[in-house]
This record gives sequence, structure tokens and C-alpha cells, in this order.
Amino acid sequence: MCNTNQRCVDETTYCIDGIKYWLWVATSDKVCVLLLAPTRGSAELKRLLGENFDGILTSDCFSAYGPQSAAGKQKCLAHLERHLEALLTSRFAANVDFAQKIKQVLWTAIKAPMGLSRWFIDSCTTPTKTSNCRSPTTSNFGSPSICRMASRCPKACLTT
Repeated sequence: MCNTNQRCVDETTYCIDGIKYWLWVATSDKVCVLLLAPTRGSAELKRLLGENFDGILTSDCFSAYGPQSAAGKQKCLAHLERHLEALLTSRFAANVDFAQKIKQVLWTAIKAPMGLSRWFIDSCTTPTKTSNCRSPTTSNFGSPSICRMASRCPKACLTT
């Protein structure tokens, strides 16, 4: 993973014989690396990415990603969308207003640099019974997540 300029990283639990481990993943446009580790700490992330990563790191908001060196960091769009969805249910009108406005800005930013064909964008914004995508303006914006959409079309997971 040392020669790639951009990495998306995440971690999840993985049990083997009743023992909980952490399965870490780091992806680039060319490779996907998995690391099975005993902890969820930043030391495991450094083992996976290296001490001095100088590219763009995409992750969720988990604290282990904070100490990792990177030329730039961005947060996973699917996680940001989930946080915005939660704000939409707030009892405070200002929170709801903020979430609605930012959600629209976020969707505009997502669509702009994708370089995808008009067909793909249309199929994701106009769902049909055969479409796997849902409208980004509905409460299901994060489902399927951007990461799953990217697995169907690698160009959808871009960092600019």
C-alpha cells in the first residue's frame, strides 16, 4: 500500500473460535489489503498503512485514525450522511435546517467530480424496481452506502 496516493480504511470485529479480533481494510484504486489484528488501536493502523503515509486518507470518525500521518484526510461520505440523517430527527429546528442544507451540498459535491456517465447518475437519482440505487434526497441516502456503490462502479469512490 506504500505506493498509492489515496487510501480508504475501515475496521470491523471478526470472531474466530469465540475470540474477538479486528479486521482492518485499506483500499486504493489498485489493491485491497486486509489485516487481522488483536486490537482496534492506532498502532494497528500504522502497521497497515506505514508510519509516514503521505497521501489522502479516507476514514470514518473513529479516534484511531487521528494520529495517522497523511497529506490530507477526509471522512467517509456514508458516515457523514448517517450523521446528517440523525440530525434530521432532531427536536431543534436549526439542526434539521442545517442537515437539510448540508445534505444537498454534499450530494452536489458527490456528483460533480465522479466523471460517471449521465446514465449512472440518472440511475442512482431515479430509482426503478430494477435499480440497486436509491435517491440521495430520500431518507435512504446512506443505503446503499457510497462504499457499496463504489464496489459496483470504482469511479464512484473518488477523492478530490
